[in-house]
Amino acid sequence: GDANLALGHDQAAMESFEKAQKIRQSLADANPDSAQAQRDLGIGFNRLGGANLKAGNNDAALAAFTQAMKITEALAKADPDNAEAARDLAIAYFRLGRVNRQVGKPAEAKQLFVKALAVYESLAGKSEDAPSQHDLTTVCNKLGELSVEMEDLKGALEWYGKSVKVAAGAAAKFDNAASK
Repeated sequence: GDANLALGHDQAAMESFEKAQKIRQSLADANPDSAQAQRDLGIGFNRLGGANLKAGNNDAALAAFTQAMKITEALAKADPDNAEAARDLAIAYFRLGRVNRQVGKPAEAKQLFVKALAVYESLAGKSEDAPSQHDLTTVCNKLGELSVEMEDLKGALEWYGKSVKVAAGAAAKFDNAASK
Protein backbone atom coordinates (compact mmCIF):
# COMPACT_ATOMS: atom_id res chain seq x y z
CA GLY A 1 0.00 0.00 0.00
CA ASP A 2 2.71 2.49 0.92
CA ALA A 3 4.55 2.06 -2.39
CA ASN A 4 1.36 2.50 -4.40
CA LEU A 5 0.46 5.55 -2.34
CA ALA A 6 3.89 7.08 -2.93
CA LEU A 7 3.53 6.43 -6.67
CA GLY A 8 0.13 8.12 -6.71
CA HIS A 9 -1.78 4.90 -7.30
CA ASP A 10 -4.41 5.77 -4.72
CA GLN A 11 -6.93 3.06 -5.66
CA ALA A 12 -4.34 0.26 -5.59
CA ALA A 13 -3.05 1.60 -2.27
CA MET A 14 -6.55 1.62 -0.79
CA GLU A 15 -7.13 -1.95 -1.91
CA SER A 16 -3.86 -3.07 -0.30
CA PHE A 17 -4.54 -1.22 2.93
CA GLU A 18 -8.10 -2.58 3.12
CA LYS A 19 -6.92 -6.15 2.47
CA ALA A 20 -4.23 -5.83 5.15
CA GLN A 21 -6.75 -4.30 7.56
CA LYS A 22 -9.10 -7.26 7.14
CA ILE A 23 -6.22 -9.55 8.14
CA ARG A 24 -5.38 -7.34 11.14
CA GLN A 25 -9.04 -7.33 12.16
CA SER A 26 -9.18 -11.14 11.99
CA LEU A 27 -6.04 -11.40 14.12
CA ALA A 28 -7.36 -8.88 16.65
CA ASP A 29 -10.72 -10.69 16.82
CA ALA A 30 -8.98 -14.03 17.33
CA ASN A 31 -6.69 -12.55 20.01
CA PRO A 32 -8.72 -9.90 21.85
CA ASP A 33 -6.32 -9.90 24.82
CA SER A 34 -3.26 -9.33 22.64
CA ALA A 35 -2.12 -5.73 23.00
CA GLN A 36 0.11 -6.20 19.95
CA ALA A 37 -2.77 -7.39 17.77
CA GLN A 38 -4.86 -4.43 18.92
CA ARG A 39 -1.94 -2.02 18.34
CA ASP A 40 -1.44 -3.41 14.85
CA LEU A 41 -5.15 -2.88 14.17
CA GLY A 42 -4.87 0.73 15.33
CA ILE A 43 -1.83 1.32 13.15
CA GLY A 44 -3.75 -0.13 10.23
CA PHE A 45 -6.60 2.32 10.82
CA ASN A 46 -4.06 5.14 10.84
CA ARG A 47 -2.71 3.96 7.50
CA LEU A 48 -6.21 3.70 6.07
CA GLY A 49 -6.94 7.18 7.36
CA GLY A 50 -3.84 8.58 5.71
CA ALA A 51 -4.59 6.89 2.40
CA ASN A 52 -8.20 8.10 2.46
CA LEU A 53 -7.07 11.60 3.29
CA LYS A 54 -4.63 11.62 0.38
CA ALA A 55 -7.38 10.36 -1.92
CA GLY A 56 -9.72 13.14 -0.74
CA ASN A 57 -12.08 10.79 1.11
CA ASN A 58 -12.35 12.98 4.19
CA ASP A 59 -15.29 11.17 5.80
CA ALA A 60 -13.55 7.80 5.47
CA ALA A 61 -10.34 9.35 6.82
CA LEU A 62 -12.18 10.72 9.85
CA ALA A 63 -13.80 7.33 10.47
CA ALA A 64 -10.49 5.47 10.23
CA PHE A 65 -8.60 7.93 12.43
CA THR A 66 -11.46 7.81 14.96
CA GLN A 67 -11.18 4.01 15.09
CA ALA A 68 -7.41 4.30 15.61
CA MET A 69 -7.99 6.76 18.44
CA LYS A 70 -10.49 4.47 20.17
CA ILE A 71 -8.11 1.53 20.01
CA THR A 72 -5.14 3.53 21.26
CA GLU A 73 -7.22 5.03 24.07
CA ALA A 74 -8.15 1.54 25.24
CA LEU A 75 -4.53 0.34 25.05
CA ALA A 76 -3.21 3.38 26.94
CA LYS A 77 -5.90 2.96 29.60
CA ALA A 78 -5.11 -0.74 29.99
CA ASP A 79 -1.38 -0.06 30.45
CA PRO A 80 -0.90 3.52 31.70
CA ASP A 81 2.85 3.06 32.25
CA ASN A 82 3.46 1.97 28.66
CA ALA A 83 5.22 4.86 26.89
CA GLU A 84 4.67 3.31 23.46
CA ALA A 85 0.92 3.11 24.05
CA ALA A 86 0.89 6.70 25.28
CA ARG A 87 2.82 7.93 22.25
CA ASP A 88 0.48 6.01 19.93
CA LEU A 89 -2.42 7.75 21.65
CA ALA A 90 -0.85 11.19 21.23
CA ILE A 91 -0.24 10.46 17.55
CA ALA A 92 -3.87 9.36 17.12
CA TYR A 93 -5.15 12.55 18.75
CA PHE A 94 -2.80 14.64 16.64
CA ARG A 95 -3.75 12.98 13.34
CA LEU A 96 -7.45 13.18 14.07
CA GLY A 97 -6.96 16.82 15.03
CA ARG A 98 -5.26 17.56 11.71
CA VAL A 99 -8.11 15.98 9.76
CA ASN A 100 -10.74 17.88 11.74
CA ARG A 101 -8.82 21.08 11.04
CA GLN A 102 -8.65 20.23 7.35
CA VAL A 103 -12.40 19.58 7.08
CA GLY A 104 -13.30 22.84 8.79
CA LYS A 105 -13.90 21.68 12.36
CA PRO A 106 -11.49 23.91 14.27
CA ALA A 107 -13.05 23.46 17.72
CA GLU A 108 -12.79 19.68 17.47
CA ALA A 109 -9.24 20.00 16.12
CA LYS A 110 -8.24 22.18 19.06
CA GLN A 111 -9.66 19.71 21.60
CA LEU A 112 -7.70 16.87 20.00
CA PHE A 113 -4.48 18.88 19.75
CA VAL A 114 -4.80 19.80 23.43
CA LYS A 115 -5.28 16.11 24.30
CA ALA A 116 -2.20 15.23 22.23
CA LEU A 117 -0.25 17.97 24.00
CA ALA A 118 -1.21 16.63 27.43
CA VAL A 119 0.05 13.16 26.52
CA TYR A 120 3.24 14.53 24.98
CA GLU A 121 3.86 16.69 28.07
CA SER A 122 3.50 13.62 30.27
CA LEU A 123 5.93 11.69 28.08
CA ALA A 124 8.40 14.58 27.98
CA GLY A 125 8.29 14.77 31.77
CA LYS A 126 9.41 11.16 31.93
CA SER A 127 11.97 11.41 29.14
CA GLU A 128 13.45 14.72 28.07
CA ASP A 129 14.86 13.28 24.86
CA ALA A 130 14.92 15.23 21.61
CA PRO A 131 11.91 13.46 20.01
CA SER A 132 9.73 14.25 23.03
CA GLN A 133 10.70 17.91 22.89
CA HIS A 134 10.10 17.98 19.12
CA ASP A 135 6.64 16.49 19.56
CA LEU A 136 5.78 19.18 22.10
CA THR A 137 6.91 22.02 19.84
CA THR A 138 5.04 20.53 16.87
CA VAL A 139 1.73 20.39 18.74
CA CYS A 140 2.23 23.89 20.16
CA ASN A 141 2.89 25.19 16.65
CA LYS A 142 -0.25 23.50 15.31
CA LEU A 143 -2.25 25.05 18.15
CA GLY A 144 -0.72 28.41 17.26
CA GLU A 145 -1.66 28.01 13.59
CA LEU A 146 -5.16 26.93 14.53
CA SER A 147 -5.53 29.90 16.88
CA VAL A 148 -4.61 32.25 14.03
CA GLU A 149 -7.23 30.58 11.82
CA MET A 150 -9.78 31.00 14.61
CA GLU A 151 -8.75 34.68 14.91
CA ASP A 152 -7.50 34.13 18.46
CA LEU A 153 -4.25 36.04 18.09
CA LYS A 154 -3.61 36.19 21.84
CA GLY A 155 -3.93 32.40 21.99
CA ALA A 156 -1.63 32.06 18.98
CA LEU A 157 1.05 34.13 20.71
CA GLU A 158 0.76 31.96 23.81
CA TRP A 159 1.09 28.71 21.85
CA TYR A 160 3.99 29.97 19.74
CA GLY A 161 5.63 31.31 22.90
CA LYS A 162 5.31 27.93 24.56
CA SER A 163 6.83 26.28 21.50
CA VAL A 164 9.81 28.64 21.58
CA LYS A 165 10.27 28.06 25.32
CA VAL A 166 10.28 24.27 24.89
CA ALA A 167 12.66 24.46 21.92
CA ALA A 168 15.03 26.86 23.73
CA GLY A 169 15.08 24.66 26.83
CA ALA A 170 15.78 21.58 24.75
CA ALA A 171 18.52 23.33 22.80
CA ALA A 172 20.23 24.47 26.00
CA LYS A 173 19.94 21.01 27.55
CA PHE A 174 21.32 19.21 24.52
CA ASP A 175 24.03 21.84 24.01
CA ASN A 176 25.15 21.35 27.63
CA ALA A 177 25.10 17.59 27.23
CA ALA A 178 27.18 17.79 24.03
CA SER A 179 29.84 19.97 25.67
CA LYS A 180 30.48 17.52 28.49
